[in-house]
Amino acid sequence: MREWVQKFLIVVAIASLAMACGGSDSGSTDGGTATGTTDGTTDGTTDGTTDGTTDGTTDGTTDGTTDGTTDGGTSPEEVSISQLQMGEASLNCVGDQINTIKQNIQLTNVVVMSPRYTAFKPEDPAKDTLDGYFVAEAGGANAGIQLVVPQGLNVSLSMGDTVTVVGEYTEFYCLSQVKASAVTTGDVAELFPAESLSPESLSGADAESYEGTVVMLSNVEVIEVRQYDYVVTGGVAAAYKFSPDYQPTVGDKLTSITGVVDFSYDAYKLQPRSDDDIVVGKKAEVPVTEKSISEIQNDASSTDCTDDAAGGPPTQLKVLVSGIVIAPIADISTNLNGVYIGTDPSGPWSGLQVVFPKEMGVVLNPGDKASFMGNIKEFYCETEMVAEVVNVDETGGAVPAAALVTTDDISTTNGEQYEGSYVTLENLTVENIDHLGDYQEVVLSGGLTVVLKDYNVKWTLRRTIGLQHQTL
Repeated sequence: MREWVQKFLIVVAIASLAMACGGSDSGSTDGGTATGTTDGTTDGTTDGTTDGTTDGTTDGTTDGTTDGTTDGGTSPEEVSISQLQMGEASLNCVGDQINTIKQNIQLTNVVVMSPRYTAFKPEDPAKDTLDGYFVAEAGGANAGIQLVVPQGLNVSLSMGDTVTVVGEYTEFYCLSQVKASAVTTGDVAELFPAESLSPESLSGADAESYEGTVVMLSNVEVIEVRQYDYVVTGGVAAAYKFSPDYQPTVGDKLTSITGVVDFSYDAYKLQPRSDDDIVVGKKAEVPVTEKSISEIQNDASSTDCTDDAAGGPPTQLKVLVSGIVIAPIADISTNLNGVYIGTDPSGPWSGLQVVFPKEMGVVLNPGDKASFMGNIKEFYCETEMVAEVVNVDETGGAVPAAALVTTDDISTTNGEQYEGSYVTLENLTVENIDHLGDYQEVVLSGGLTVVLKDYNVKWTLRRTIGLQHQTL
C-alpha cells in the first residue's frame, strides 16, 4: 500500500448479491445474516421473512408486561399450544401462504425451550426486529410452537423462563407461530425432556405433530452435507438456526443429536440449540487436498453461492493452498486475523481471503510466500479459508503488480472472478463522500465503493465531489 497520494492499489472483495427469500417482519425461514467475518461463531441467524400479519397491538407496556386486555378492553382468549397445533389451520395448511388465523390469544405459563435467535431484521429502521424462540407447554407431540417477539417490547428471554404471551396465531408458510404483542415472565422452570424418536418419525407423516418441539435421535450418521444443512440417517435434515460450532462431515457417527423441529422451505428440519445437543461418537477422517486459488474460487460452491448469510458448514474441506501475501494482516474480529493472498500475475480468480486465530501469533507481510491448510467457507458469499495451519515459506519478496480493471469489470455480475484479487483502476471521479467520516467509505465512478477502514488507510487526496483521480 505505497504512494497513496499518487496511486492507490486495492484488494477487491466482491460478495455476490443474494436473492432474499423473505422481506417481512412476522416469521422466519432458513436464510441467515451476521455481521463481520466469521470466527467460528455467528450472531444468530436471521431467517429471511415475509409478512402478512397484523400488529395485534395491545396495551402491554414497553417492559414486556401486560394486564391481559387489548386496547379495546377485550380479554384475550386463553388457548393451549396443542389446540393451535392440532387445529384445522395447522393440520391442513397450504404452503406458500401467510395466514393470520386468530388474533388476541393468550398462552399461559409456557416454557422457553430454545435460545434467542433473530427471526427477522428489517432493512427499514422504522420496522421492528423480531426475536425468535421456541416455547412448549409439555414434552412430546403437539406441545411446542415458534414465538416471535418484537424488540420494541424490550423482552429478553432465556431457556427455562416461564412466560405468558398475548398475541396472534399465524401459519407462516405452514410453520405455526405466535407473534407476541405482550409478554409476562414468571419463574424459571426445568426444561421439558427431549422426546426420543426414530428418524422415520421426522421423515414421514408424523413429523407435523413434532413441529416446534424438542426431540432426540440416537445412533445416526451424517450421510450428506449441503450448503445450508446436513442430512443424517433416515433422511432427516439438521440445520444451523442457533449457530452451533459443530462442522459436519460425511461419515460422522453421532451418538445422539437433539434439537427443535423446524419447518422451512416445505421441509422439516432439526435445529440443534448448541453443541451440547450434538454428541459425536466418531469424526470421519478427511484427507487433505491441495488446490490452487483459482480452483477454490471456481468451485461451484463459490460461483453459484446465493445465500446472503455467514453461517453454514464448510463448502470445501481440508484444503491446502499457497500464495503471495498481498495485503498486511487485518484485525478481522476479537479472535481472528486475516490476509489476502494472490498469485503472480494478478488477474481473474487470483485472490483469496484467509482468516486464522490470533493466538497462532503468525507474522505475515506483503510479499511473503505462505501456505495454509483449512476449510473453505462462504461468508455472505465471499469465499474465504478458515485456516488451521499457517506456514511462512519465504519472506521479503515483492508484491506482484495489480491487474488493471475497469469499474464495469468489478461492479457487474462478472465481478465474481475478481473477488479477493489485487487490482488497480484509472481515471476515477469522486461521486459521494457522505460516509467517509462514519464508515470510511468513498463512492467513485460507476458506483464503486472504496473501503478504507480494514487497513486504516487515510484518504489524503482531496475529497471534492466531481474531482478526478488518475489511479486507484
